[in-house]
Amino acid sequence: MSPRPKELDESVCRRAAEILAPHIHEWLDGKDDLEGIVADLMRIRSWPNDGYSFAKELERLHYEPDAVLVELLDGSCAMRKAHEEAVRAWVIANGITPALATGDRCTFTGFWRGTKSGVVSGILAERGVYTVIPDDEREKFAGGGGWVLPYEGVQPEQRAEPEIAQ
Repeated sequence: MSPRPKELDESVCRRAAEILAPHIHEWLDGKDDLEGIVADLMRIRSWPNDGYSFAKELERLHYEPDAVLVELLDGSCAMRKAHEEAVRAWVIANGITPALATGDRCTFTGFWRGTKSGVVSGILAERGVYTVIPDDEREKFAGGGGWVLPYEGVQPEQRAEPEIAQ
């Protein structure tokens, strides 16, 4: 199985550039070719999340951003769309299916460098992710929701077998 696509994988960045390029082309009143715009966008390796920072990156490439471009970049969501496409394709190509069901107890690890326990509250099969409510955040997610975690980062909870007295 191939690894899950990451946002800054070259193929994902290229797809995001292809999604965004026509909008920039229109902003430029058709004065530049689409492939040139895609090539410029591929030179931006960080893909900032906000329009202003993204416009500053384009300014370094000799574009002359204005408020219209900042707004366009702010609302484009090109990277998110490209990443979601790549993940959907990865799920299908690798036959990724959930090992857990809604209501199952599970454990997961993350940036906090520890293991947490919780309950699977939802499954987004097309994205290969569970929604999990951590035990220590049940109150917070009482109305729904939870942490969105990739299948590969969530395991069934291992319950200790009770010792039998002899």
